[in-house]
Amino acid sequence: MKPLEKELLLILYRSPKKYQTSKELAERLNLSERTVRTYLGRLKSLVNELGGRIEARQGNGYRLILEQPKQFESYLFKSRLEELARDADVIDSSSGRRDVIISRLLLNNETIEALELADSLYISESTLKKELNSLKDLLDVYGLKLVTIKKKLQISGEEADKRKMILDYFFRNKKFVSLREYMDHSGFFDDIPSESILMILLEELRNHQIRLSDMMIQNLLLHIALSIKRLQCGQELERFEYLESNFDPALVDVSTNVISRVSDLVHLEFPQAEIRYLTLHLTVKSNPQGSDHDQIKDRIKPEVKQALARLAKISKQPADQDEILENSIMEHMVPLTARLSSGIQQQNPLTAEIQEKYPDVLAQVRKAFSKMPCLAPYEITDDEWAYLVIHFLAAIDRVQESRKLQVLVICATGFGSSQLLKNRLMKKFSDSIHIANEAGYYDMNDQVLEGIDLIISSVNMGPVIFGVPFLHVSVFLSDDDVAKIQTFIDKKEARKAPKIRVRATKSENNQLLERQLPQSNFFVLNKRPSRDDVIDLLVSAIARNENEYFVKKFKDQLTLREKMGNVAFSEQIVVGHPAVPLAEHSSFALALVPEGVAWDENFQDIQFVFLMSPSYEESDESKMMVESIIDLIEQPELQKQILDRKDYRTFCKVFGSLLADKV
Repeated sequence: MKPLEKELLLILYRSPKKYQTSKELAERLNLSERTVRTYLGRLKSLVNELGGRIEARQGNGYRLILEQPKQFESYLFKSRLEELARDADVIDSSSGRRDVIISRLLLNNETIEALELADSLYISESTLKKELNSLKDLLDVYGLKLVTIKKKLQISGEEADKRKMILDYFFRNKKFVSLREYMDHSGFFDDIPSESILMILLEELRNHQIRLSDMMIQNLLLHIALSIKRLQCGQELERFEYLESNFDPALVDVSTNVISRVSDLVHLEFPQAEIRYLTLHLTVKSNPQGSDHDQIKDRIKPEVKQALARLAKISKQPADQDEILENSIMEHMVPLTARLSSGIQQQNPLTAEIQEKYPDVLAQVRKAFSKMPCLAPYEITDDEWAYLVIHFLAAIDRVQESRKLQVLVICATGFGSSQLLKNRLMKKFSDSIHIANEAGYYDMNDQVLEGIDLIISSVNMGPVIFGVPFLHVSVFLSDDDVAKIQTFIDKKEARKAPKIRVRATKSENNQLLERQLPQSNFFVLNKRPSRDDVIDLLVSAIARNENEYFVKKFKDQLTLREKMGNVAFSEQIVVGHPAVPLAEHSSFALALVPEGVAWDENFQDIQFVFLMSPSYEESDESKMMVESIIDLIEQPELQKQILDRKDYRTFCKVFGSLLADKV
């Protein structure tokens, strides 16, 4: 199936109740109407095999009808990780073979004879020799070597260099949408209690008042998880020479406390070098305050002013008159110079998009700032320049647009990205919304959410994960994102007539409900249970078809989510859910507790305990379920009907009436 054919299927899948004309589809895919019709003709037989059909209605267009949605979704959203981990006998490319070789020799720390490796890849020894020769150049970048000892191949070099290559090659390239996606779904970290480690890391950072972006926190979590895996294999850092006096004392305390707590958690002893190594990562990712910080700022401030003056002249933008831009650049330069002096350059998830969409701005920033004396000694990558571009793009938008808007903006990659997204929103929707606040995902709590009607987020949080509607957008706010936000506004304010939609039948509502919350996930608890008993029951139902690690990860994620804010949305209803989605398909479970359950000290008589397992692929069905739960919260008479009868049939009848309003 061609990429555009798959994209066409995705468009139809995401709007199952809406007919779309060939003209509308052609405009979204930048194709001709004739090509769209040709693609639809090709796709019909495939869709039929997957338990669905493409329905055409003259004058209205096309829509996708699914009789077996899970079978269809499994095909459509085939994991990128499964493709990477495919069997050796279907690896037919040089890059695929190199992935396997590096995985075995470096990631798994194997030693293997050349002939055995060639046989496992179904290639000749001469072909393997070519692959190994090409690998040598890559290893050389990290100071590593491919050697043969007792006729067995292995990779030699410092453990710190091996870890750097592992992170770069397997976790920071374009194979995965995010670090979190890999950690949650690769299988490599299944035995690592990542949620518990994340909670430890967040607590220690907050205790020492150190703020990091979500992306930096994920990088630190990945670093710690990888350290555990390597130590479990007996791969310690041989040496790590970095003077304690070079570190901020607060960061040393954080690293020491984190390593100590993680050591107790995983029952593994960490050498002192691991604490210094973690402290270095914290140093280059944070922006510590103090006398050294202020001295560095004082030293580079004239250089920043001169660079902004050059940028203003080159770009024809008043960069040298923007105090906010100057301050944000100054704050960025302190950790940047620390990174460069330590020989570490930070990855930037937005670099490729900046290179594609803003090459002129990237060139202008590089030209203006590369002349700074503090940067001159270093060879700086586009990843680092891209961070400065983000700050400058935010400043350009700020100059062009002065009116503020009101939503909660969440951005994972830092202050500059948050400012960019904020100002794009201001530019597009100044008459409709107001930006009330900005936050990182792990900074979320009840106070931040107070009074918020809509979250606009560059982090995919799953469907309405905080009980507040949210829209997932790109930090650059694409045309599709703009249309998505406008549709929400139109629906909220009822300014436009609704588009042609097919109202779901009672049968379709029941089918949706049975898929998302089947009878096997519905429980009535007539005695007053404990909170833990209810959670155990519902998680077991949700995890019925998951692997052995899912229950532990799910419960840890529930705990993490509650640290970010309460999940009791009324005196009667709790909607528990993980902080990040863990499952391929969304599902729900429900416990009715007529006698009530004490959820916490503030909510002693909860009667409806919903447990939601959102999908890491966006799902219209789960969004409709959550919206219907929110409606149920506001209708006590419907709650009473369900509690009076206490059976699945009544629940489906009452809840189905709420679902009917969502299409």
